[in-house]
Amino acid sequence: MVEEGKEYRFRIEKETITPDNKNYWVLSGPGEKRFLIPVKYYRGYGFEPGREIICRIDRINCSGQVFLEPRHPFYEEGRKYPFKVISSVQIKDETGTSGLSVVVKDLLDNLITIDWKVKDEVPLPGQEIALPIERIYKGKPVFAAKGKAGEFRGFRTGKYYDFTLLRTRKGPDGELYYIVTDPKGEIHTVPVKYYEHYNLKQGTVFRGRIVKYSSDGKRIIEPKSPFYRQGAFIRLEVLKAHTDTDAGENALTLELKDKYGFIHYISSDKLPEKKYLRGRVKRIKKGRPEIVLL
Repeated sequence: MVEEGKEYRFRIEKETITPDNKNYWVLSGPGEKRFLIPVKYYRGYGFEPGREIICRIDRINCSGQVFLEPRHPFYEEGRKYPFKVISSVQIKDETGTSGLSVVVKDLLDNLITIDWKVKDEVPLPGQEIALPIERIYKGKPVFAAKGKAGEFRGFRTGKYYDFTLLRTRKGPDGELYYIVTDPKGEIHTVPVKYYEHYNLKQGTVFRGRIVKYSSDGKRIIEPKSPFYRQGAFIRLEVLKAHTDTDAGENALTLELKDKYGFIHYISSDKLPEKKYLRGRVKRIKKGRPEIVLL
């Protein structure tokens, strides 16, 4: 059994193409299990069949799928390295706040965009700047925010941190966002539509988990639910059973209500015999629990 955040040794067995025409390296690892990693993210790593590599268990999703992050050939997390500046431009983020976007190139020729936070300092094309690496994700460095030069602010996926809600603001996409800050002053955004029922107000301090990183390196935050806890049991009242003709002859969708008054729709292959059912919260995503009936 592998654990999130830990490193293990793997052997590259071969390259394969999946039915959706994507190339993957097939790895053998702990317990002689097979794992897949996309070829496209690690072309500069020098991978070939027969080679042994070290990978971190980056994430294990609710269905048990394991996501690996191979150890980078040049960079280590938590250390600072020089990167060449390609461009720097003034932008507005999804909250409408003006800022400086800097594009740098790493040693594998990946172009990486960062939000520059150092006041009165504008990196110029061709210049080298030292940046602390917080995370390696899909073969690319994710940089720690820089408020003061040289200050490292590390976050880990799956861990909880305190956040303070500063305000609510509409982004360029027309959606409302909570503008929140962490204890070290970095700004993050959380979509309002998923968490309105959490009753978050300006000035509220809440616990939030770093779920993952987006493709542009931003952190995806899941506020801790005031109602549900992962792994906890839950009692549900059966309101209705809807026939789902598109999913099969015996397919049903149960309309259930929990003690907080929230409604849940869960698929079932049989009519419930009791007025109340017992379930377990498998995970919480975007403010809603994923419930498994027991």
